[in-house]
Amino acid sequence: MQTKSKLNAALAFAAAVLVAAGCASTPKQKAEHGNEIDVVKTWIDSRADANKAFASQCSVGTVATAINAIGTPLQMMQRSAYDKVDQAYATAKGRKLYKAVEGDVAEGAVKADVLAQLTPEQKSAYDAYVKYVVDQDFGERENQLKAMLPKLAQAGVEIGGLVAMAKKDPNFAKLAGVALISQTRNVGKDADALKKILDDTTKAKDFWAALDAEDKEVQRLTKEAEAEVAK
Repeated sequence: MQTKSKLNAALAFAAAVLVAAGCASTPKQKAEHGNEIDVVKTWIDSRADANKAFASQCSVGTVATAINAIGTPLQMMQRSAYDKVDQAYATAKGRKLYKAVEGDVAEGAVKADVLAQLTPEQKSAYDAYVKYVVDQDFGERENQLKAMLPKLAQAGVEIGGLVAMAKKDPNFAKLAGVALISQTRNVGKDADALKKILDDTTKAKDFWAALDAEDKEVQRLTKEAEAEVAK
């Protein structure tokens, strides 16, 4: 009972981030056709392209260099966070089936009977998810995530101060009239582009954390079950 409670708590935590509406179906209700809104897939389809290298639009060389120095490490974090989410999301169907199976078991079904009702395709997805979870080093993933947090916060501060930073630059300060207006506008465009990257990286970080929290608990419970069987 305690094990089921801990699993339910982990699933509830993840659901708060991952599910926008609806509820998961059980295998007997065709889990792969549940009425959830897939917020991760929606985000993946709309997120900024991490493979499109950021480059400042400002033509003042020293300012552009300073802005690019913000964009380069930010995009490195963007790609890293995307990779972690994409890696976890690759098992989305199996994860959903796992939750559905556990839901049926919590309602009194025998797990072996529930698994026997899965189609070969469903069972393959289910097994792939369990293998993914068991093989993960969640401690290392968590360390990478924690290391990213202060860097994202610092990037936010720097992006918010781009225009002020540009105006302090001696070469930028020489501008006047149309040139000043144009380059100030370009710095603003840079700030908007970097803000989009930061927002999507932050969202990726949130999905990454939620998926890992759920999967880490599944890993623990799976290993505990395997240890019990091995006794």
